[in-house]
Amino acid sequence: MITAIRFAYLLGAAGAVSLGLAWMAYNASVIPAYGDTIDYLARARTLHVDQYRTILYPAFLRIGGVVRHGIDAPSIAFVYAVQWSAVAASTALFATALVNGLGIFRASRRTSAALVLATVALVATNPLVTHFAFSVMSDSLATSFTMAFIGALSLAMTDRLPPSNRRLWLGIALTCFFLMALSRVEKVYAGLALATVTVVWLFANPLRVKDPFPRRRTVLVLILLMGTLGVAVTVNRATQIHDPNQASLDFSSMAFNRVVWPRLTRVYPHLSPEARASIAFDEAVRFDAHNNNVDALLIRNRNNHRIIDQITVTTLQVFPLSVIGKTLYDLAKYTFPNLAFPLEGASILPKSTATWWTLSRMEMTVPRLTRVALAYVEVFFLIVQLPLAIAMVVTRHERELWTHPVFWLTVTAVVVNALLFGLVSGMDAHIRYALPAYVMSHAWITLLSLGMLVPNCTNGP
Repeated sequence: MITAIRFAYLLGAAGAVSLGLAWMAYNASVIPAYGDTIDYLARARTLHVDQYRTILYPAFLRIGGVVRHGIDAPSIAFVYAVQWSAVAASTALFATALVNGLGIFRASRRTSAALVLATVALVATNPLVTHFAFSVMSDSLATSFTMAFIGALSLAMTDRLPPSNRRLWLGIALTCFFLMALSRVEKVYAGLALATVTVVWLFANPLRVKDPFPRRRTVLVLILLMGTLGVAVTVNRATQIHDPNQASLDFSSMAFNRVVWPRLTRVYPHLSPEARASIAFDEAVRFDAHNNNVDALLIRNRNNHRIIDQITVTTLQVFPLSVIGKTLYDLAKYTFPNLAFPLEGASILPKSTATWWTLSRMEMTVPRLTRVALAYVEVFFLIVQLPLAIAMVVTRHERELWTHPVFWLTVTAVVVNALLFGLVSGMDAHIRYALPAYVMSHAWITLLSLGMLVPNCTNGP
């Protein structure tokens, strides 16, 4: 029976990788038409970033020759090659942390290397993952830095390694931590959460062996992490120029975005006369038409926070269940994008505007191949890989799975990312912003499903 399952898995995996490589070949020189792409290209020319951007990605585009040579094939090929290589390398590092750090795999070095390489092949050729690596946006690099940081830090925190190896992995982790915090605005907050969980885990390390200076080492790691994060924050603030033509990133604006959109026309009759005088009904209709109209209204009312807050509170009072329900739904989609995205694509869940837009960008060159490749890898993931991964955890009683830092750091990254996007915007959950959760979960499930097929690779019950 197990031989038949292995053979079926091998055929399914070969099909997924082949379709992924074919999709990559057709899209290697295509620039998906995202609005953020135009913005990043413009900022690469000036290196001026506002409160919504950080300097790293425009600088990367400038160094890559996009400004000097334009968006021609060589410069875009360089950008895509770096971004896809970062995906492959970070997946390899993340998978290595899972294989060597968890303690659940007791296979030979050759088998462990094969597990890591197979995981990289299946994750890095996934059409959705590749699509963002083959896009001129910061999401893919930010995800890669996050995964590499978690992988390297998990290896550095593993007591089984000699001290020299721990220092090496810690240096790699700090470098990735710095680049992660420079890659996107929200990564600073994610970095703070990851640093906090790291220190808590080190103080309560369930895997600790004899170590005469565990507290001193923990304090040193804390200082290094917070120092690295502090430098990144300093660089971000020094290079950002506040743009008054953009909505503010404050609690009032974010709460309004999350609570009010797209309910302004329905709550309009319940607003105070003062609020209705500030915002005409026609403007409320335009506001509800698309989430992109939220910022325009906030900008026009930037000096009227009292009215904005009043509308937010009134909407929450009139539609509490609607607001809470939609927020929880978006949080779930950001937390479990590997389930939500394919279910939306299959119309089992309502297809959101964000998902429709992403699929339309993916289908710009080869629509039929895109649909076939994406459907194939999603079915393979849900029908084959996910059940095998669950069986790996349940039937082999992997207790160390829940005590190793890579587990807690992954959970922290996924949950914090979901909170950062799910609580600050009323728009439908966007797979772009759930990319870290998607790629890390894909790597976890892929590696565990492969491990189920390898004999004697776990501790067993």
